[in-house]
Amino acid sequence: MDSNSRAPATSLSLHKETRISLDTGSSYSIVQLQLPSTNAFARSTRVTRKVISAIPASQNEEDFRRRHLSSASSIYFRDLSRYPRAILWRCLDKNTVLELRSVDSSKDVGEKKEASVILRLIFPNAIRTGGVALANSADEGSLGVFVLTKGNDLYTFSLKSSFFCQISASEDDFDRWCQIFRPSSLSISNSHKLFASNSRELLMSLGDGRLARLTRKKGEDGSQWAEAAYNDGQWGSSLRGLIRWQASNSVRYEGQSLDQNTAAAACTAPDFQHILAVGLNHTFKAWNIVSGKQTVSKDLLDIPRDPQDIAKIMLDPGIATPLQLFSSHSSGGYKYFAITFSPLSSGLFKFWGIRDADHEETGVRDLFPDDILKLPDPDDHISWTLRDFKLRANPETAEVDLWILLRLNMKYQLFYRKFPELQNIGEDWEFGWSKVSINSCRYEPLNLPPISVSECDCEDVGSKWLQYLLTPERIPAAVLETAIATYAQTRDIPIAKSTKLSLKEKLATIVASKIRFEDIEPPSNALVYATTPYNALTKFRHDVSTEWANFWNIVADVEKGRWEPMSLGLDQRCDIPWIVMTDGCSAIRTCSEVEILAENRPRDLFGNPRTLLTSIENDGKSATRHQSDELSRLLEAASSFRASFSEDLKLACDNQLCGELWVSPSYSASARIQLFYDQSKFASEITDRQYDDLSKSLTELGGFDGLTTESFLAIIESMAAPTPTLTGIVATKFGLKALVRGVHDLIALQSRVLTDLLLLAVFVEVEVDPNEYPMEAFDCVPVFIALLERLRFVQLSHWLAVNTRLEPDIVRSIAPETPETTSDKGPAEISTVLANLFARDIQLQPYKSQSQSSAFTHTIQDILTWVAGNNELSLDSVLVSIQCDLLKNNNIQLATSFQTFQPPTAWAIYIRGRLCLLRHEYTEAAIYFQKAAFKLSRPKPSSSSYALQSRSFLDPISASHLASGLPNYYTHIATLYTPLRIHSQITHFSSLALQFLTPSSSPDQKSDLLARLFSSSLALQDFSAAYSALARYTDRALQRSALGSLISSMATNDAVDELLRFPFATLQKDVDAFLVDKSRAEAQSSPRPGATPFFKILYAWKLRQGDFRGAAAVLVERLDLKREGMKKPGRMGGKAEVERALDEYLVGINALALVGGEEGGGGGWVFVDREDGGRKVVRLEDLREEYGREMDRVGMLELGRFGILDGEDVEMEE
Repeated sequence: MDSNSRAPATSLSLHKETRISLDTGSSYSIVQLQLPSTNAFARSTRVTRKVISAIPASQNEEDFRRRHLSSASSIYFRDLSRYPRAILWRCLDKNTVLELRSVDSSKDVGEKKEASVILRLIFPNAIRTGGVALANSADEGSLGVFVLTKGNDLYTFSLKSSFFCQISASEDDFDRWCQIFRPSSLSISNSHKLFASNSRELLMSLGDGRLARLTRKKGEDGSQWAEAAYNDGQWGSSLRGLIRWQASNSVRYEGQSLDQNTAAAACTAPDFQHILAVGLNHTFKAWNIVSGKQTVSKDLLDIPRDPQDIAKIMLDPGIATPLQLFSSHSSGGYKYFAITFSPLSSGLFKFWGIRDADHEETGVRDLFPDDILKLPDPDDHISWTLRDFKLRANPETAEVDLWILLRLNMKYQLFYRKFPELQNIGEDWEFGWSKVSINSCRYEPLNLPPISVSECDCEDVGSKWLQYLLTPERIPAAVLETAIATYAQTRDIPIAKSTKLSLKEKLATIVASKIRFEDIEPPSNALVYATTPYNALTKFRHDVSTEWANFWNIVADVEKGRWEPMSLGLDQRCDIPWIVMTDGCSAIRTCSEVEILAENRPRDLFGNPRTLLTSIENDGKSATRHQSDELSRLLEAASSFRASFSEDLKLACDNQLCGELWVSPSYSASARIQLFYDQSKFASEITDRQYDDLSKSLTELGGFDGLTTESFLAIIESMAAPTPTLTGIVATKFGLKALVRGVHDLIALQSRVLTDLLLLAVFVEVEVDPNEYPMEAFDCVPVFIALLERLRFVQLSHWLAVNTRLEPDIVRSIAPETPETTSDKGPAEISTVLANLFARDIQLQPYKSQSQSSAFTHTIQDILTWVAGNNELSLDSVLVSIQCDLLKNNNIQLATSFQTFQPPTAWAIYIRGRLCLLRHEYTEAAIYFQKAAFKLSRPKPSSSSYALQSRSFLDPISASHLASGLPNYYTHIATLYTPLRIHSQITHFSSLALQFLTPSSSPDQKSDLLARLFSSSLALQDFSAAYSALARYTDRALQRSALGSLISSMATNDAVDELLRFPFATLQKDVDAFLVDKSRAEAQSSPRPGATPFFKILYAWKLRQGDFRGAAAVLVERLDLKREGMKKPGRMGGKAEVERALDEYLVGINALALVGGEEGGGGGWVFVDREDGGRKVVRLEDLREEYGREMDRVGMLELGRFGILDGEDVEMEE
């Protein structure tokens, strides 16, 4: 072997991690089970079960680490296809709690169950390090979980799938799914690690060097296990099993002494006849299960060693599993294979071919004895250690995939190599490796605060921090709650324990709460204060920013331990690796094309077969091929150029970019480019040195002349994705969480790439002298337009990925609960708008024809394709459709925020009006409705498209009024205002609808509009408009009814003069009849306060019509009715009433006198209806006599005498 061979080294990234936090959000329910103690003197021997919605908030960092950071964790993938099949387990709370949850990312579309239940098993004794093993029970369909505690108890759990899907499943009898057994081997020795070969066979490495095998028969529940022990066959081994000692060839670990023969890893061979293990003494061993004899004992590097030297070479007892067995399609005569790892010489692997484990020399062979298979080297001269490795042999081909996880303090790196042939691994080992891009999106907290505040930034400091901290999946609520408690303790800020404030309200209330603007004293120097009027405000902003940065440091301290790698999992069936962290996990997916360009250096891509195809001409017919290293070099130049910007320049560019993206352009593209350059102040901010650095970075591309339009467009084209297909696979809630996180990472990278390119293109177009650098192949206008269009889409996707809301299905289904429906009901679910609108219903890419790592990335791209309209809808239509869904679910605040993205189309303007209605901004809504009227009312092929695009926000009837002419459109708008009783707008839009009616319009529509116009005008006391509507009524019955309403309203509102001016051309008889009826009814009742009496209106009406006799008849009849009323028993009236009657007599006498004067002298007369239905004549003389009698009665009243009416004494009213 060549001891000077180099370790594989690579900086090529072809995979990317997507981090998913394990916080217990609203999508999960937690079932907590306190297991009974096996101690005979224990207080309780029963299981205590509790269902909780979240882990209690931690009050300090130590409490947080104990409750949320695992000491051991891994993912077990079941061989079955039954859901759930990916179970993540972790040990918490000083190893006293075992938490299990499903981390399946997909399920069949017909699977209705959701594995959203988290099991927390609380043990009476701490779990031993390495004391958790999982195995699948193929015959029973349950999951076997085996836990060994420091009390030497072996717990056997048989968990059905329903335990992870239904809260009530764990209510079953505890003895039916959990059994406790105490192995006799542990009475004389301690266990080191527990391994599960299957659900009926366990292997347990003992501290005295022995290996115990525990078995049970089919149908046995785990309350009893058959035990067998295996050792190296020497007499000392047997003696060590009886007498505990500590020799020089032992090592201390976790408070116990381990013999050098103790197994660090063990498993049962595929032939079920042998046990293979790796010992701490750097040996690869095998035992025959039947005979119990050790048949193989080889050095891990297959190097002959002196027996005295073996004791000097000891593996770290905490090493990850250094052994894995596998089968390969390319067997080469071997039954199965093994890969082992030795930490010597900075880490070496060995591949073993096994024909017969009973024969060491001929049955177990080193496949590559002449090759040194070293660990990949992330950084020269830095010693990384192996954390874990996983190998997958393709069952259909000879390919072998190897994943290696390395760790250096808090850093980690995952390497990958696909070997086409197992036989060629030795010669192919050094080259062809790639790595996983770790945390490139800066998701993990950094030492520097992520929010910087410029003096030119007018946005509130706290608002920016709140937006950053509360971004979904960025910082868990548990971390922020702990940071708040720590911050408050260090600053003596009291926090009420019973507070019901939301997390956002807590942050806004507590952080920087002791800083007051009024406490900042102005400078003592008046001249300084006069020249710097914003000094106090600047200092206030600086102090607040400092406090938020201090709070961020606390968050970073709490957060930093959450992403420490614990283990590496590999789903052999779906072909996707997972890195399991202390409080999270990372799905490893393949990089998209643009990620390959952005995550790698140009030299790493040089010669790579990956190329990009982009269209040169707008017709899409001609195309050119670009090498990926060329495009990567362009991205590198653009990125370094933008990184050199000052904070003020970055802020100015961001502000200008926002205006370009979402404000309708008023100038040509070339003018906008110049304006962008000027408004961003490139000329004053970019120095000569920055210009020279940019020129140097473009040298390998050919300088400024090497820039081409096609290169920019090719990068944009690399962000496109194919059209999604139906696969029958949908995402789980955990899968949705992962997909949304993946979308967020991808669009963050795309946003950075696009912004870099845009700023470079603008600067080069304006700044570079065309006489010196003609740049004939570069046209900035199409590049500028294409970049802006893609940036609009990226910003839209980002908004969808970071804004959350209550699940609409839950909002609409709120109803009284019954006992049958509440047992398995968890807390209200909150999801991002992206997950709810797009990711939840999308069908995932299949992983049978590709690895799930690739399918994961393709599904992320599919989601973005759906957001973009899936090539069926324009982006403008998608934007309005999203807004409609927000309005339909009453997400007013989100809709207001999303209004920024709305296009200037008539459809969007109409929906903006609907938003204003929900915000009670009725006048603004009318403006938008009026603005959209002309275009939105124009007929189109199918008005049903509006109902479809509105996501059912518009009902079919409302949708039918659009695109069907102005009358229908304005009728629809008036209908929107009707239930709100906004009469001014109802009147306005009803008038407009009537104005545009045609002879062919429906009579019913006209009647409805007139009725709306009339009632609204009446409510507004716009009697002229009401009369105009009334006059156009065609239904006589409705017209007479409305006429009464009009007269009554005008009488009540003191508008009689206006009433009398109305001509009532064909309604005069109706008016006369209505007033007569009202006048007579009024005479029998008390007068209406503040209203003009109807008899006076009738009198004036008669006079207005020139009917003086009729007017006189009104007054006389009124007097007659009053007189009859006064004669009723017990009713004479008071002085004021009598005086009013005298006045009425005088008016009546004058009226009759006028009638007489008209007829040439003599006394006037009128006919008056009697109560018996007849008529009588009342003359002027009769009325004067009546007046005289009334005068006499008034005199009696003044003298205090009593009047006699119909033989009854009546006392006068005072």
